[in-house]
Amino acid sequence: SLNGDKWLGGTFPFPPDRSSCGVELHTASSFQMLPTEVPRLSRGSDAAHPNDSLGTHDCYSIVTSCSESLRVIFYENRNFTGRSWECTSDCFDMAPHLSRCHSCRVESGCWMLYDRARFMGNEFFIKKGEYSDFWGMWGMNGWIRSCRMIPKYSGSHRMRIYEKENFMGQMMDISNDCDSFMERCSWPHGCRSCHVMDGHWLMYEYPNYKGRMWYFGPGEYRNLSRWWGIQSTRFMSMRRIMDSWY
Repeated sequence: SLNGDKWLGGTFPFPPDRSSCGVELHTASSFQMLPTEVPRLSRGSDAAHPNDSLGTHDCYSIVTSCSESLRVIFYENRNFTGRSWECTSDCFDMAPHLSRCHSCRVESGCWMLYDRARFMGNEFFIKKGEYSDFWGMWGMNGWIRSCRMIPKYSGSHRMRIYEKENFMGQMMDISNDCDSFMERCSWPHGCRSCHVMDGHWLMYEYPNYKGRMWYFGPGEYRNLSRWWGIQSTRFMSMRRIMDSWY
């Protein structure tokens, strides 16, 4: 249960699930990655592309399709006023549809919003509900410029996270939410690379699901800092995007 909360911006406004992370620690030098069957792979490039499901830099992304109709209505002004535009798929640039975007209504599905075109800049997660003022909720200086739908996934979640870049150092197998990498495995710098095998995830800058967030779909992420070009950022907690949120 999400305790009735309807929005998730920079932090989750409800108590986190304190269940076990199902953690196993390994040494990457003695670990051999098991092959994983995927439906179709697209190679990430140095520039984000509207058809890329995951974006840029050292990532093999799983291109998925959503069997359910997802819909969000964006508005130019706060409180659902001004011109509106209905979106049912990924949009890498909202400029042709709206001159600005300060509020929205999510009719169905889960989405990632971005304050720059081509799925770049700060990321914000939204699910079904009303978001009357992006600036008031997230402290945005600008407005939403692109969006991406997150396909509904009902199976088990699996991810392998690593202490260092390029899948090096200690490794953690995780299948549930984890509110602090530091507490679970004593990684002072958090997660540096990961392999998402199943499900969709959100990773956070600070423990307890606080600070900036980033969306992770199935694929390999060899260097999280280089991925977003933010060398000083740490990735310190993560949680699953659940099918009950749709």
